[in-house]
Amino acid sequence: MEHYLKLRPVEKTPIWGRELWVIAAHEHGDSEILNGAWKGKTLRWLWDNHREYFGNMQGKRFPLLIKEITAEADLSIQVHPDNAYACAHENGASGKNECWYILGAREGASLIMGHNARSRQEAEEMIREGRWQDFLRQVLVKPGDFFQIDAGCIHSIKGGIRLLEIQQNSDITYRLYDYGRLDKDGKPRQLHVEKSLDVITYPAREPEPTPAAPAGSCAQPLIHTPYYQVEKLALKGEAYRLPQDRPFLCLSVLEGAVVLTEKGTAGEAVPAEGEKLEAGTHLLIPPQGDTLYLRGSGTVLVSSP
Repeated sequence: MEHYLKLRPVEKTPIWGRELWVIAAHEHGDSEILNGAWKGKTLRWLWDNHREYFGNMQGKRFPLLIKEITAEADLSIQVHPDNAYACAHENGASGKNECWYILGAREGASLIMGHNARSRQEAEEMIREGRWQDFLRQVLVKPGDFFQIDAGCIHSIKGGIRLLEIQQNSDITYRLYDYGRLDKDGKPRQLHVEKSLDVITYPAREPEPTPAAPAGSCAQPLIHTPYYQVEKLALKGEAYRLPQDRPFLCLSVLEGAVVLTEKGTAGEAVPAEGEKLEAGTHLLIPPQGDTLYLRGSGTVLVSSP
């Protein structure tokens, strides 16, 4: 079994900027494997044919989708359904919970997150009257901020923000408002107002603050949900042992440079040699008997189901 997989991102160019699906196994975007015995195959193929690489997880679909998003203009005002609604209304699809780690943000940049309506009726009135400034909540952001976006939360990434998104492997988005823009074909982009109103959480919940790192540790747990868990590593020369208790790990190097190394027999020092990972690298690591370490100086997100 390969110690790790390198994957070719799937690039998309929406009207608002640039999107890279960096770890993807979806019919709308499927990462090509770039190394090892399955070079040239796709991650979706590997999930369908070698489930042992993913801890023999059950389920029809690979559970995660990881994206790098660069917003040059505002995205649409949108909301995602939960599993029950998506299954009932989207041909058995899964819902979409997601989380965002802010990689870059111009001064004064903000996100849309949540709303001020107390009920569906009040939301309908504010939307019908075009009272978007009264209806929507904005949150100022800076690099290093982290946000959980539950299904039912109205949200939008605004221009001038770059982020990493970890989400359920779903491509279902309901657009509530899109500024009257036209798509690349010259036609208005489709809106889904009634479905949006069906799935919005009333009243909106306040966003949780970014968790603080435990004292003396380079590992900072960011979120643990039934769909994914995410941990931030701030490495400053020390070696960090990658956990082996998950079906698989997704590594995203955000800053600096780190080395992925393998430890041999018990008690042996962590070797200096290994795979050097620069910022912008994303790897998938299977469950395995070998003990793997990250060492060096940099910031890494570790995501897993």
